[in-house]
Amino acid sequence: MSICPLSESWFLEVDQSINSAYQHFSLEDQQLIETFCKTQSQARFKEIGLNSKIPVLHINTEGVFAKISDLKNEFRLSFEQGEMARRMAQASETLCRVTGASRGKIMTIHDATAGLCRESILMASCGAKVSASERSLALYLLAKDALNRSNIPIDLLKKNSLDHQVQAHVVYLDPMFPKSKKKAAVGKEAVVLRAFAEQSMDQEENLLEWALDSAICRVVVKRPIKAEYLAQKAPTSSVKGKAIRFDIYGKQKLPKA
Repeated sequence: MSICPLSESWFLEVDQSINSAYQHFSLEDQQLIETFCKTQSQARFKEIGLNSKIPVLHINTEGVFAKISDLKNEFRLSFEQGEMARRMAQASETLCRVTGASRGKIMTIHDATAGLCRESILMASCGAKVSASERSLALYLLAKDALNRSNIPIDLLKKNSLDHQVQAHVVYLDPMFPKSKKKAAVGKEAVVLRAFAEQSMDQEENLLEWALDSAICRVVVKRPIKAEYLAQKAPTSSVKGKAIRFDIYGKQKLPKA
């Protein structure tokens, strides 16, 4: 077993034994993990130590887990139970309608800010062909572990969207919401995203332009209900809910089901 510091803010602990979830990853993903382990500063690891407040990602015989001080228990992503299972059964929900996922297999959708792939899974459960990209290794590994246990096909790439070209009917963007000034309970997955997501305002400013170049029909952006438009660019239309809205940047009509 090896413990590998991947950055100054979190660690990766890997069990490579024959029964470990590590063996369920593709050779490409295993190489990605090993490369990160080999290139990290062991001196930095010794300097920081296993501080209980530093998030740790475990890959072991039980699966892939995140240990974060703000969570009572370790977190393992699942698409097959609880709220997620309920949402997957509701193909008519707003996300599936605004992205065209409810039209089924005729639709191609790229989720350029996949995170934990929850919304990619929802769109794919409608039958749409979904690809996704996530630049945070920790979030990618958590999502890939859950996908390995799911029967829903999603082509998940460990990439920064801006670094590769895609072409899809719809490009979906869900940049991390700005921290609210209100003191309210934060869900487990939000805590995980805050702990491991790699975020920059420059990335978000450039995402919309990249998405508009990549989408054939439209770009859909998820925003807090009162948030400014992404990159200060007004959408063609918006669909509003109680707490969020979907900004739609139209280019041409979606294909008919």
